[in-house]
Amino acid sequence: MRLPHIIPHTSYFILFLYLWRMLHILKKELNAFFTSLTGYLVIIVFLLVNAWFLWIGNNPLNIIEGGFASLDGLFAIAPWLFLFLLPAITMRTIADEKKSGTIELLLTQPITVRQLVLGKYLAATIVAWLALLPTLVYYISVYQLGNPVGNIDAGGTWGSYIGLLLLAAGYAAIGVFASSLTDNQIVAFIVAAAGCFFVYLGFDGLAALPGLQAASRLLLSLGINEHYQSLSRGVIDCRDLLYFASLIVVFLEAARLRICRLTDVRIYRFTDFRTSVILLVSVVLLNFLAGFFLFRIDLTADKRYTLADASKRVMQQLDDNIQVYVFLDGDMSIPMKKLRGTIKETLDELKVHAGARLRYEFVDLAEETDPRELNQVYAPRATAHDRRRSKYRRQQGRAHLVSRSYHYV
Repeated sequence: MRLPHIIPHTSYFILFLYLWRMLHILKKELNAFFTSLTGYLVIIVFLLVNAWFLWIGNNPLNIIEGGFASLDGLFAIAPWLFLFLLPAITMRTIADEKKSGTIELLLTQPITVRQLVLGKYLAATIVAWLALLPTLVYYISVYQLGNPVGNIDAGGTWGSYIGLLLLAAGYAAIGVFASSLTDNQIVAFIVAAAGCFFVYLGFDGLAALPGLQAASRLLLSLGINEHYQSLSRGVIDCRDLLYFASLIVVFLEAARLRICRLTDVRIYRFTDFRTSVILLVSVVLLNFLAGFFLFRIDLTADKRYTLADASKRVMQQLDDNIQVYVFLDGDMSIPMKKLRGTIKETLDELKVHAGARLRYEFVDLAEETDPRELNQVYAPRATAHDRRRSKYRRQQGRAHLVSRSYHYV
């Protein structure tokens, strides 16, 4: 009669035991990282390079020369620095265990392979997050240097930090998987760096190939860059969160399966493989269903990414594809660069609801010397839908505006 009261307590105990064993691995990895000079050296180099780009060097990312109270430079350079920081952190996680032969000893202890992988992954992720902690000094500095003081979009900045934390977590999962493939730390570093680079920008390159234009939207959604740029605007989108969670699960599960190959129990291998297949199918299904449910939180101070309901309906009900050319690019003053960024942000928000039916391109008028060539290239062609409209509406359409824009600018 008292069995239903015992079951919850037993479940809590099992969960506690599971976490305790995983935390033992986590503590061991953190101690190994911070008891060596290499761990501190990696973080110091990361912070010094960031500081040089953002405060010292003469480059477009310099905050002082940029004239904006913003940390956009940090969120632009950090993904590239993480391409080397995370592989340096994760290269020894499993490769060192395999080389020293302690991986077999760990597997004989009362700990599962999943606990082992999760413990090492969490340790690498925590180290990467700790490396970001000193960059909060940048936020305080920009906050104080603003005119007036505090002239920084705090909500948008914290949203961008969330994107950076998730990016580091994704890179860490790729690094742990790369470390499980070999017993050589240098090879693990190279494989992890190449893997992070491909997942970050490789799918963007594939989407740009002429033969893959039909699947360009799918390819872009598979890359980290698409989702990181969305979060870096200060917008928390459920689809971006689910993407990073799926990325982490897939690579950690792949690392677990790789380690499971060290065992000789065939039934154990089959059970793990079946579980992994179910997990992979669930991840794909969840990401597919997430496309039909849009839940977003705009953290920016002025809610610049929040559209009116009427605008959303117009974008969702588009009949034709729309190509937008914005003649605002090249060498411009700071206010014009800010205007360009605002226009791009608005177009990105419209594109969320219009999907592939809306495309845009920024054009530098300084490179266009012939007015006739400009009209031939950028003036839109009439479609069957356009021809059904009246002559008056066609004359007031986009081609007329493009022509007038060129002659009067």
